Amino acid sequence: MKTGKNVFAGKDGKPSKLFLNHIGGLQRYLAPALPLCAPNVNSYRRLVPESDAPTNVHWAIDNRTVSLRVPSSDPANLRVENRVPGADANPYLAFAASLACGYLGMVERIKPSDPVQGSAYRYAHTLPINLDEALDKTELHQVAETGARREIRRGLSGREIRGDATFPQGHQFLGTRVSAAQCLM
Repeated sequence: MKTGKNVFAGKDGKPSKLFLNHIGGLQRYLAPALPLCAPNVNSYRRLVPESDAPTNVHWAIDNRTVSLRVPSSDPANLRVENRVPGADANPYLAFAASLACGYLGMVERIKPSDPVQGSAYRYAHTLPINLDEALDKTELHQVAETGARREIRRGLSGREIRGDATFPQGHQFLGTRVSAAQCLM
């Protein structure tokens, strides 16, 4: 914060380890957080191969067939674009889910896969194919076993997340019983 420089870019202008860990977290936790990015039954109709929407959690530089696209940019603007949420997603929940997944990757130092060259549609369809499957994958109690749950509960602003509201069908988000509004604190 003192320098005002992008922490996702190293001194040489290439992606930093923190940036790669952020992508690794998105790759690991995006599928379980998918109901926050694809909240409706019809949200999954667009997540099919060759439809200009992603079908798996691969990443690449300037490739629109992957879920996690890194647009070509200068080091000051290096970022990752989550292409999974559609127009029917609540943008606040989709941003919160993306940030939480990436943050967990940074906290847990998760390494991403290699970036995809060419079309990502040739890889297996790893995102849930319907809302029921997405809700089943939302069970993230494994995250509670890591130290990341404590970090998420403290939140980026340092406030404790409290509450007992749950997501649809009693599912919990990131192993913590929180309401959707509390995810945004």
